[in-house]
This record gives sequence, structure tokens and C-alpha cells, in this order.
Amino acid sequence: MPRPTDNGRDIDVEDLIRQASSRVSLAHLLRKGKRDIALMSRPILESLIHQEVRRVVLKYRTSRVGVDPERIERESKRAIEALFRAPHGPIAPEAPDAPGDGELYQIPETPPPAQSFDGLPLEAGRGLDLGTENIRAAARRSDDGEIVHTLQRNVFLDLRLDAFARKILPKFNVDCFIRGERGFVLGDQAFELAHVFERPLRHPMKEGRISPDEPEALPIVGLLVERLLGRARQPGEICAYSLPADSLDADRNFIYHRGVLENVLGGLGYTPRLVLEGQAVVIAELKDRDFTGIGVSCGAGMFNVSVSFKGLPALSFSTLNGGDWVDRHVAQALGVPASTVRATKEGGMDLRKPKDRVEVAVAMYFRTLLQETLQAIKQRLNDAPEKPTFFAPVDLVFAGGAAQIGGFAEMVREEFDKIDFPAPVADIRLSQEPLTSVLEGCLHAALEEVRSLTQAPVLVAPSVLDRASVAAVRPADSEIRRRLGRAAGGFPISFNEGKKNAS
Repeated sequence: MPRPTDNGRDIDVEDLIRQASSRVSLAHLLRKGKRDIALMSRPILESLIHQEVRRVVLKYRTSRVGVDPERIERESKRAIEALFRAPHGPIAPEAPDAPGDGELYQIPETPPPAQSFDGLPLEAGRGLDLGTENIRAAARRSDDGEIVHTLQRNVFLDLRLDAFARKILPKFNVDCFIRGERGFVLGDQAFELAHVFERPLRHPMKEGRISPDEPEALPIVGLLVERLLGRARQPGEICAYSLPADSLDADRNFIYHRGVLENVLGGLGYTPRLVLEGQAVVIAELKDRDFTGIGVSCGAGMFNVSVSFKGLPALSFSTLNGGDWVDRHVAQALGVPASTVRATKEGGMDLRKPKDRVEVAVAMYFRTLLQETLQAIKQRLNDAPEKPTFFAPVDLVFAGGAAQIGGFAEMVREEFDKIDFPAPVADIRLSQEPLTSVLEGCLHAALEEVRSLTQAPVLVAPSVLDRASVAAVRPADSEIRRRLGRAAGGFPISFNEGKKNAS
């Protein structure tokens, strides 16, 4: 739809998209000698184009000086042309069974995560994965059984709401939660506006738990969770959420983190059920192995490990380091911004084939991280007083955002072969969906408990869920709940349009 500019003229964004995505005959391209062609689905194509157009529009819309829409149109076209002049074209997901050189294929259309569950017909039971970088929720549709995901970045941006900000934010349908003279923009919108206003993002979580350095963390987490999950549709509806296991660092515990989440979920009408991150990977990936094996969730803040036997976690712990640890140390070693390191990691590098000094450093620190993780699993298995006895080799499955980097599984296998591992391992592999394995494990646990209320026996009963929780982390007592409730209640927040209140 057209977007108004400061001088009253319109920018027809949809027309720009149509111009940049005109249909081209494949036969015509082949006659021109272009045999190496990768076709993208229309939603991905339009998303890439719209991203470039919106970036240019936002660039000039935030200027106080009126800008000729024709100038914006010209720059948008140049940005789109540059996008498609990249060495290998726009970056898109790799097809699982990509053909050889010269063959044609089309990337499957994968619908993006929804922003909320509002208006969707859903079964009872929810899954929640509260990560350091992203918050994800999942549910199952009651009409076709499809799993539906919602996703928000776990970040926020604080703004001083002067006259300019109050004028510009509604034009982009930005939800701003107001406290006094300051406003808070959450999730994906905060990520976008941080670039526009050149402001640093704030993170309500740090190293896998509620950030002790962020005074606004508690209400922000509550608002993000409410935005994704919505309120329970049935009183006491089960919501299984993930939590890191006990840390190897005795000083790091998750009592407060667990209390915050249970307070938030309870306030939304849910019955919270705790599932360890590593155990969630086991539930999602090892059903055909009777939920027996080793699951590792590789996150930005830490790695979580769970050794499971017949669905019961025999050993669970978390390590101190994750993907952010690699970013920080490479940045310090080379004197480059951590954002540059992250862009390199996410830009398609392969740990086995580094191409420049940043990639070499990333590979070195990843190898160290994997060595420490495997050694930690080995030591804990050797030291455990009641370690499980596996009668057959088990799978070692890795999931999480940090495991998505190219060559990850191969590097794990290389380091695994160097140690005398105390348990028989049949296969070392990545989960089918590394980014959502923890979330789907939580959802599966929630759905099975809901089913157990009316049916017997099930794959994952409530007793199994109880054992899947952190034994050493006490449930939040009444005093903790009272203090958390008071903290949340002391943060009056309202939508900027003045029609709703959120607490």
C-alpha cells in the first residue's frame, strides 16, 4: 500500500515490489546460457524486496527534512538491484536435497512464524522457550493438527517520547509501552527501530537467565511472553517452559528466573510445567529411541546437557559458555566489533573451511567450546553416583542456534574421537530443526500432560515432567511470589494509543 511522505506525496511500495519481481520465463534464461539457477518462493522474494524498500523509506522518514519520494524510489530500486547482484544472489535457506550443478530447484515455501495465537483454533497446551536472544512459543491447531510457532526477539528499546517520537511511531504501527516520559518498544519492532534511531538494544536476559543488570527485565519479559502466548483459553491450561539445568558454576542458580516465569505464566492463567532444555531436545528428537540418549541445547548464553534413560533425565547440567562467549573472545582477540563476528558466523561460514582471520578465530574458539563441553559430559558421567547403564549405543543430539553454523556436527565428531567417552554412542547429529527443538519438546510435553488428564497411559506423563525439572531448584515460595508480584505491579504500563492497559 502507498506510504505518505512528509510533503504529502505517496511512495507505492507494492508497485516497487511488482517491478522488482516480474515474471521471467525459465526457457528464456536457459537460452541466455544461465543454467545455474536457484528459484525462491514468492513469500521469501517479496520479504527480501520489502525489507530493502522499507529500510530506505525508514531512513528518510525519520529525517525532519522533507524528501522527494522520487529520490526514495530511485534509492530503493538501487538497493534492490544490489541485493540481486550479490555473488550468489539473495541469501535463502538451502534446499535439503539440493541437486547438482546446472539443475533447477525451488526452495519450499515455509510460512514465517505468527506474531500471536489470536484468532487461531488451538488445542489446549502450550510450549514456551525463553532464550537469551529470542522468545518462542508453540501450539497445535485443533482443525488440522499443524504446529504453529510464534517468535519475538528478546530485546527492547527505551525511547524518550518527545514530540517527534510521538508523531513518528504511530505512522509505523509501533506499540510503545509508556512509563512516565519514557517509552519501551519490544521485540522485533525494537530491533528495527534501533537501527533507525541508532540506539543500542537492551536485553532482559543474560547468560540464560533474567538479567541482574537490567532493572526493567521483569516487566519486559512479562509483556513479551503475554504478547506471544496470550492469556490461557482454559483455566489452568498447561504451559511447559524450558529452563537451564544446574550450572557447573555453583554461584549461578535459576531460582529467581524460575520464579519470574511461573509468576508470569500463572498471571496469564496457565499452569506452568518445567522442562530442562537438554531434556526438551531428547523429547523432541529421540522418540524412536524410547527417549534414551543425550540431548544438548547450544544457546547464545550457555550449553545445556541432559542424559536421559527411558524419558527420565539421569544427569543434567549446563556449561558456562555459549555462542556469545565465542563472539566476545574473537572480538577481543582481533579488535573487531562483536556484531562483525556474529555476522560472520551467520553469513554461511564453515568451521572446517575458514576463509579469513575472523573465520579462523571463530573456528578456533568453537573447537575449544566443543572440547570443554564433551569433557564436561565425560567427567559428569564418570563422577555421577547413579549414572545410567546403556544396553545399546545411544545418539548424541545437538540443537540450538549455536549449532547451526556450518561444520558444527563434523567438528563435534572430530573432538569426540579424541576422548575416551564413558558411554557407547551410535550417532552424533544435529536435530531436525535446531532452532525449534527445545520449543517442540516443551509443546510435546504439554500436550501429553493435557492428554493424560483424560486418557491413560501416555508417552510423557506428569511424573516424567516432574523428573524432567531441575531437582536442585526449589519452586518459588510464597515470599518470592509476593515480591515478584509487587515488582510487576509497580510498573504501570499502557499502550501509546491509550486504549489498553498491560501489566
